[in-house]
Amino acid sequence: MNLYPDIFKDNYNTVDRYHLATSPSRLQNNYRQRQNRHQQRHSTQVVTPLSATIPLSDNSFEEDVTTATSSTSPAFIIENISKSPPSSDKIYQTISDLCIDVFFKELLDPSGNGNINFVKQWQINYLKTLQAADLRRRRERYKDTNEMFLAYEVKRVTGMTAVLSQPLLLDDELLKVCNRERIRDEDDDDYYVRGDLLGFVEITQRPYGLGNTLESSSSEIVTTEYNTLGGGINDIPMRPVLTNLAVLRGARRYGIGSKLVDACEAHVRKGWNMNEIVLEVEDYNTKGLEFYRRRGFEILFSDPASRRYDINSSLWLKKVRCRREIMRKVYNNRQLSLMESAVRRICETIGNL
Repeated sequence: MNLYPDIFKDNYNTVDRYHLATSPSRLQNNYRQRQNRHQQRHSTQVVTPLSATIPLSDNSFEEDVTTATSSTSPAFIIENISKSPPSSDKIYQTISDLCIDVFFKELLDPSGNGNINFVKQWQINYLKTLQAADLRRRRERYKDTNEMFLAYEVKRVTGMTAVLSQPLLLDDELLKVCNRERIRDEDDDDYYVRGDLLGFVEITQRPYGLGNTLESSSSEIVTTEYNTLGGGINDIPMRPVLTNLAVLRGARRYGIGSKLVDACEAHVRKGWNMNEIVLEVEDYNTKGLEFYRRRGFEILFSDPASRRYDINSSLWLKKVRCRREIMRKVYNNRQLSLMESAVRRICETIGNL
């Protein structure tokens, strides 16, 4: 597990934009006109998830979307924290709970019956508090070199009280929803909100050396001119490092992890103008290694001196030595930009026909 600090964003402060775009009086008029239709089409529940029951998966990196069906895959949206600064510290605790549960609790208690001894449970609670504080601190101190991405489930809301009590997804935000086919178009006036947090990932620029041999080869591959620390021959390049990719067990195998990594890659190339990402995966995590290999990451070397918490220890979680695989993906920004421009032109041409 990598608990390297980073930054996050509370998407719920979009309530200000929502109130600017839609006044309460207009909502009331629309609601009265559509009340009968909603009673016929919707259940009595105030909030209806846009997904059926999701089967459980045993690995957060297992993103084989071919096994998911359109009737069960959830509608979700990927958002980054920098565009909507958090209005409270609650979002950091929510993210921390998700990550620690995925990295520890699911492994300690696969059945979810609460079969964890009180010492390990105390350690898990402590790690959640520590991680939440780290997330908040990184966001406050390193806004320009840290980014966090969240995957939220998209839910439909009905009832005037529900509509007025939480920020709605605006039209431009609905266009970014993944699995949009899960959102029924029976009523163009339906309202949607962010539901549960399904996944998280962070990307951070930090000093990260690859050794003399790989650094010399990187000078030929990586064209981005990186900032370095220090002023001598041993300067360490600043590289984007991907950490803390976590997806809830019940939301796996639907492409959420892949979309989160896509968001990191796009931010690195377009936001930071850099063209590589480095990450670390513990060698026992075979499914995680395969997930990143399918996405174009290659193993550079192994670090046998890393440490991790041993979940198999008898009484408490203790740190033990482990081996981590250091992986990297290099991007040809010029080629990717040309391909993206070509795709946009094709879409514009088709739209004009």
